[in-house]
Amino acid sequence: MSISKADNDRLIHINFTMNEIHDSADAIYEHLIDREYAQVLDHIETIQFVLKTLEETIRDGEEGM
Repeated sequence: MSISKADNDRLIHINFTMNEIHDSADAIYEHLIDREYAQVLDHIETIQFVLKTLEETIRDGEEGM
C-alpha cells in the first residue's frame, strides 16, 4: 500500500509534535523529582506553546472546511 506525499508529510508533522510533547512531559517529571523548578517552568512553557500552536492549526483547518 502506497501513502501519498501529503499524508506522509502530515504523519511526520504529527510525530514531531507528539515527540515534543512527550519529551517535555518526561523532562518535567525528571526536573520535579530533582526539584529543578526553573527547568520545570521552561518545559511547561514549551508544552503550552506546542499545544497552542496545534490548537491554532486545527482551528484554522476547521475554518477552511
